[in-house]
Amino acid sequence: MNKIYGFLLRLLIGFLILGVVAFLLSKSLTLQDIQGALKNFSLNLVIGSLLLSLAMTLAKTTRFYFLGKKNNIILNFWQSCKVFFASQALSPLPGSELMRGILLKTESGEKTLKISGPILAQSLIEFLAGTIIILIGSFFYKDMR
Repeated sequence: MNKIYGFLLRLLIGFLILGVVAFLLSKSLTLQDIQGALKNFSLNLVIGSLLLSLAMTLAKTTRFYFLGKKNNIILNFWQSCKVFFASQALSPLPGSELMRGILLKTESGEKTLKISGPILAQSLIEFLAGTIIILIGSFFYKDMR
């Protein structure tokens, strides 16, 4: 019964936050502005972008799973997906590593020191990949220099 109340409380808090954000945005955006912006995108472009984003997240999840497996963290692929997707949903910014650590510790029951390796390795790989993309882009686009 406590799980149901906890879920309902989180759901209520989520809707309250969504309501506050909608209220704050309603001061500067109108429904016509949003509809006008959405008309510029074709349905195929939106679906393609969503599928590409999902594929990238699944690739990152797979890498996270193998990093955990390499450090002897007993976690199946589904648990790894839950941890990675939930941490991405909580914070799409590069700061989601803290939440990923908390979720991984909850799912696996491992000690903090043991789970920090895969999380730091994942962060370092993403940082290096972003840096390489920026360096390559700076050769082609002057504005990126």
